[in-house]
Amino acid sequence: MSTASAVTAWGKPTIKSGASGESGALGTTLEDVGKIKENTTSLELVKGNVNELFGEGHELVDKMELEGTWTLKFTVIKASLDKIAKFFGLSVSTDKLAMKTTIVSEPRSYTVDPLLVGAIGAELPYCYTSITPKFATAEGWTIEFEVTTMEPESESVAPATLYVKKGGGPSLFTIDWQIELLVSGVGYLPAHPSCGFSSTVERQSTRLKTEVRPLQSAQVFFGYG
Repeated sequence: MSTASAVTAWGKPTIKSGASGESGALGTTLEDVGKIKENTTSLELVKGNVNELFGEGHELVDKMELEGTWTLKFTVIKASLDKIAKFFGLSVSTDKLAMKTTIVSEPRSYTVDPLLVGAIGAELPYCYTSITPKFATAEGWTIEFEVTTMEPESESVAPATLYVKKGGGPSLFTIDWQIELLVSGVGYLPAHPSCGFSSTVERQSTRLKTEVRPLQSAQVFFGYG
């Protein structure tokens, strides 16, 4: 697959997390963090500090920008005691959680996997995690995550790796199939193993409608209106 252009990373990503591996490598046992609140996920490069040297008259003589970090933010909804305890490294006893710490002490790995094939995902192997459990009547208990990449111990491990998602998920494609109408006016659409498409066909008083949406199986959903 060409990497010259990428599919827009629409839809919900899958975020997984787990303990970092040896020397800051990506962890080998990563688990889904759970349901993420809509429109709360972001991943961005935060620029590093800038050192500037000025001469008299405020003349810029030299300038150096330090390496930046990547920051991942998202909010997990329907948070349980077990989920809160897990990220703090605590344990639940008789349906109670004693909050003995508010710090996530161990470095963690994260992956942000996009929904669509061809979209860009990210691997963050060695990160500091700050989490904030929060209760609100409109949402119940949630957990806000702010994840910051750190420099791995091994020079062979990058703080962040971006990748293009390969096969195994929904994808976008150009439709060039023809729709054949039967004598009764009922049309059929060839099935595709991973994608949906949209068309509206009219024959006399019969209208065939299909709906745009990624499909998880080799089916095309349609109806009449």
